[in-house]
Amino acid sequence: MLAAALQRSAAYALVSDAAGQVIWFNDSWARSPAIGLLRGHPWWLWLTSFGHAAPQPHVQAALAAREPFTAELELRLADGRPWWRRVDATPLIEEGRFAGYLAIASDITALKQAEDAQRATAARYRRVMESTQDGIWERNLRTNQSWYSPRYKEIMGFADHELPNDRNVMNARIHPDDMETFTVPYERALREGGQWQYRVRVLHRDGSWRWLRCRARAWPDETGKPAILAGAVTDVTDEVEATEALRTHRSQLEALVQERTARLEAARAEAERANRAKSLFLANMSHEIRTPLNGIMGMTDLAWRAATTATQRRYLELAKSSGATLLAIIDDILDFAKAEAGKLSLNDVEFDIGELMAVTVRSLWPVAHERGLALFFDCSGGDLRVVGDPVRVRQIVTNLLSNALKFTVAGEVRLHVDVTRSATAGGGVRIEVTDTGMGMDEHTLERVFHPFEQGDSSVSRTVGGTGLGLSIVRSLCELMGGTVQARSTPGQGSTFEVVLPLRAAPAEGSEAPSEPQAGGAWAWVVGGARGDPLPARLSRLGWQVRRFATLDEALLHTDGMTLPRLVVFSEHDCPPPSRLQALRDQLPPSCDIVVQVPPHGGEDHGAISPEQGQALGLKVYIAPLSPGDLYQLTLSHRSTAAPPVERPANAMALPLMQWQGARFLVVEDNIVNQLLAEEMLRLLGFEVDVVPGGQEALDFCARQPPDAVLMDVQMPGLDGLETTRRLRRAQVAGELPVFPIIAATAHASEADRRACLLAGMDGYIAKPLDLRAMRSEIRRVLRHASGDDSDSPETRY
Repeated sequence: MLAAALQRSAAYALVSDAAGQVIWFNDSWARSPAIGLLRGHPWWLWLTSFGHAAPQPHVQAALAAREPFTAELELRLADGRPWWRRVDATPLIEEGRFAGYLAIASDITALKQAEDAQRATAARYRRVMESTQDGIWERNLRTNQSWYSPRYKEIMGFADHELPNDRNVMNARIHPDDMETFTVPYERALREGGQWQYRVRVLHRDGSWRWLRCRARAWPDETGKPAILAGAVTDVTDEVEATEALRTHRSQLEALVQERTARLEAARAEAERANRAKSLFLANMSHEIRTPLNGIMGMTDLAWRAATTATQRRYLELAKSSGATLLAIIDDILDFAKAEAGKLSLNDVEFDIGELMAVTVRSLWPVAHERGLALFFDCSGGDLRVVGDPVRVRQIVTNLLSNALKFTVAGEVRLHVDVTRSATAGGGVRIEVTDTGMGMDEHTLERVFHPFEQGDSSVSRTVGGTGLGLSIVRSLCELMGGTVQARSTPGQGSTFEVVLPLRAAPAEGSEAPSEPQAGGAWAWVVGGARGDPLPARLSRLGWQVRRFATLDEALLHTDGMTLPRLVVFSEHDCPPPSRLQALRDQLPPSCDIVVQVPPHGGEDHGAISPEQGQALGLKVYIAPLSPGDLYQLTLSHRSTAAPPVERPANAMALPLMQWQGARFLVVEDNIVNQLLAEEMLRLLGFEVDVVPGGQEALDFCARQPPDAVLMDVQMPGLDGLETTRRLRRAQVAGELPVFPIIAATAHASEADRRACLLAGMDGYIAKPLDLRAMRSEIRRVLRHASGDDSDSPETRY
């Protein structure tokens, strides 16, 4: 029965003979992975642990004395895993004689692995505690025993054996003022458990007080009640002292900052007072200077009109030119002051950059004419509608052109505007002004955009000015997010390039189609300077262009070649009416003959009047031709193979169909402005009557009340403001029907706008007239007059 029990036992059992050979083992050994260590091996080898050459000494001694022994042995299996056994060996005695050993072994591998893991964990915790430099403490609430780590005692200046693990001894070293900070959360943890933290001072061995930051936790037992309290403390004395020093320093800084802030506030208040005084002074001086200057210029203009001799007119023209120069200087000084004070502001409106640049060039045409200079204008790109501030854009170009005209003695000044677009409706506008003037060296280029700087600042300079124009250009470009740069060579002229990130205007309805193409039709350009970009502009629209110096030269080519469908005369080379009549009779009726008139007009310039042009079957346009002008001329001559196209968004504004045929009264004393306003209003679909002054407007309205009035503000005799007041009084009295009145004035300040509205006007358009701006403002005013205030943004440029 004993043999059978051993054979089936889960323990590993074997029997060796007196010589140490294994002579029997049970089934557990037979199934064990180490069975190979038994078969054919001596008993002592089986008792040798892995990595050793012989059994442990106490095992060898027991074997030699044939005594019982117990040993823990490690074997390695074939796959390298350790296999631990605990062996209990008992000698076998038969008839008083030693017969061998009975060895019973049990597998303790799991126990050994657990012991190894426990030792590794203990070592890891020890390394962590020593690395963190924290002191650890623990209290068993059941046994009321406490333990403090050596590091805990070291923080207070003691070795581990020099302080007992007694919480009363440790608590006695806490500063009396901090006891409540320690005991309150501690006692709450005894009742409720959880975590807590506190900061206290403890007495160091050297008699100093050290700051400790403590974090602790209550560990519950199986019933949920606190059983173990454990925590860690960190010496934060240096941190507390640094924080306190920083707090003291910050308090000192705050006091210093408050003192300096008070001084700065006083200085700022003084600067604001001085700035307000300066702004008030500039505003008052502007008003005080402009008031007599406007009177001087107005009276000079009236005297010029009444002059009877060429000498008188020449004297008066010089006086008008001097007044205009003084007015420009005042404007530059005011704009510079606004830029320096950061008071320049921008409006965000939709406008046509091509039309704006055309009217800008027209406004400076008289200056170029007086100096004997050619002033060229070119505009390229697709959709010319952009969103930005047209007043400031025009101011930039005006300053650049004025600067170029001032420093150019002979030759030409050229303005080129290019509009670029990307697939994401991005892009911008590049404006280039080139002249053939005196040029600048590198040193001058570096300072040309500085205020009060000029290319020639010597006392012998030939041109004057404040030196603010280019400084204002730079300020405006930076305000718009753009750039300006200059290139120049002494004696070879200068080029100023401006890049502005103006957004594309939203399309009206479907996407605007491409520009119309003339389909190769012939166009003649007669007269003009060699550098005139008009032929190239026509070529971009699909025209085949021939340029002739004179009309006689052109007529020599009428035989044997295809006749033109468009003839354009330069503003300086217009033939007399008799020659134009002969040309009209010689060319087919489908051919458009275009005569350009100078913007300054007047019979002394040889300009043909619109009435004369209409009688001769000609078209009279103001030079230079705008992109909208070229579009209209090309539209009627587009290729027959091309599909019909609607007017693209970059051309003249669409007619206001809702008020088609309504009668507009234009009150304007300037002949060129009369022509321009009448042409624009007719393009918008209105019937137009024109009167030259305020009294004539009152008489006309009494006879035939219009549907709306475009009123010039500054006119000789009865000005636009007083005319408007009298019309409104007549309407209130029931003598006239109510109709809208829109101001058209060259004075574009906020004060001028308010004066117009206070006088009773419904809208406000600043000169020079821009067709898109005019259309937008007229549409807003007429919709408001009809009681519809929806979608009616105000146009203020």
